[in-house]
Amino acid sequence: MMVVGDTGKAILFKVNDKKEHWSVLKRWTVHNIALYDNTYVCTVKASPVYDMFITATINGNVKLWSIEGDYIAEINQPSWPSNVIELAQE
Repeated sequence: MMVVGDTGKAILFKVNDKKEHWSVLKRWTVHNIALYDNTYVCTVKASPVYDMFITATINGNVKLWSIEGDYIAEINQPSWPSNVIELAQE
């Protein structure tokens, strides 16, 4: 499970089968956002099929991450490859 705060800081947790204990797998900043900035993180979506997730800010900044929390690409940039899903799976 991943939790992202409105300042762009994230924590990736491993949750046991009984959901009684969460172990921290990784802490990092997914978006560089200042406190009270209007570009706060508004969406986090996971794809169990591709083992990836995306994060998005209110101003449209969208990033693709591996399920382990490694940065893959910024999706909404003119230079991002159209085959980013295939690249990320390799």
